Amino acid sequence: MHCPRSLAVMLAIAFAMGIFVLFGMIVYHSIQSLQHDWHIYELGAEQAVDNLNAWLTKLHVSLNDDLVPYLMDNLKKAIPTLVNDIWVAVANGALVLIFLVYLLGSRPQELPPGVWRKIDIHIRRYIRLKTFVCVLIAVLVGCCLSLLRVPFSGLFGLLTFVLNYIPNFGPIVATLLPLPLVVFSPDLSVTAKVLALVLPSLGHFFVGYYLEPRLFGEHLEVHPIIILLSLAFWSVLWGVSGMILSVPLIACMRIVCQNLEHPYARVAARIIEGRLFDAGLDGRNGGKPPCAGSEGPRGYYQNRTAEETPIQPVGVAPTLSEGVMANHAL
Repeated sequence: MHCPRSLAVMLAIAFAMGIFVLFGMIVYHSIQSLQHDWHIYELGAEQAVDNLNAWLTKLHVSLNDDLVPYLMDNLKKAIPTLVNDIWVAVANGALVLIFLVYLLGSRPQELPPGVWRKIDIHIRRYIRLKTFVCVLIAVLVGCCLSLLRVPFSGLFGLLTFVLNYIPNFGPIVATLLPLPLVVFSPDLSVTAKVLALVLPSLGHFFVGYYLEPRLFGEHLEVHPIIILLSLAFWSVLWGVSGMILSVPLIACMRIVCQNLEHPYARVAARIIEGRLFDAGLDGRNGGKPPCAGSEGPRGYYQNRTAEETPIQPVGVAPTLSEGVMANHAL
């Protein structure tokens, strides 16, 4: 059954909007529940500070008695700001979807044959593998926190799923998010608190340094520094939604630059891949690939054309035959 392009675009946008709204509602109700149980975490914070103060007393160090009220007041004041930031992120996501409607609804520009297919294959594979990784780490984190009876373990699992789409910084934020509730929860033992911090960190370390490199390999061919620059640029432009889309966008840009006829598009593709020396050779050749067999500066000069005048070493005069030929040419 073939679905018309316009209907497919509308269904995809409606599904994405539903996901955004559902995510915002879950986070909003969780924060409302957190406000309702705030007094429990105040008692937990006082207990944690008392334990810390008892340990510091042995070292002849004491804490200020106003520390706990000061910290809890600041945290409570930060909750409305957090709720507002969540709704702003949802609104920005809706704005990105509006732009996406116009981008998907417009007629694709003419590119060399096979470019759209390459982009489609790369992005589909990236989305499938990244979604698998995000679901895996979200289930692991959610199950670990749930077994340790950490409050809002389901919410932290959902946030882990979303944040792992953001390269580099997302897993760090996902690991630190449960920290205040874990530390200030009076129902958790010291062992449970330590495990609630260590186990998710080990899961993120396993996924980031072992699983993802073996799943993705050299599939994207984008240098890590370029990924960071793309992350910074799209985060300024589109916020959290731009962070999530930063890797697919820069991967598409590399594929397009590789297949454009513009002389320096190939140079841009080499820079995105992190192959700066090849980019320099391509730029020297006017955007054309280096000659076959050229490896480094030596190979480049070995493949120079016969029309190029050889460079004379310093202090060596041209021979008589060379001078006669030059005068004859003039």
